[in-house]
Amino acid sequence: MLAETDKLIYRKIQLLNVLETSSDSFTVSEITTKMGLSSKTTQKELDSLEEELKKFNNGIELNQVGKFINLKKKIHLIWI
Repeated sequence: MLAETDKLIYRKIQLLNVLETSSDSFTVSEITTKMGLSSKTTQKELDSLEEELKKFNNGIELNQVGKFINLKKKIHLIWI
């Protein structure tokens, strides 16, 4: 069971790295190719990641416009 959990966490980290290292938007097909996964698994991981990002409300969200996906980062400024 732990090995499966590690695999899921690794895929989420890999997905975040793909999306974070570029200012470009990607299609599911492009992400699938970069990650070496099936399109069904990629979509499942995107859906899961989106839910987790919403849950933690950390200023990062998946942004999907049409068939293109990217990370949207909200900057929170704190003035002291």
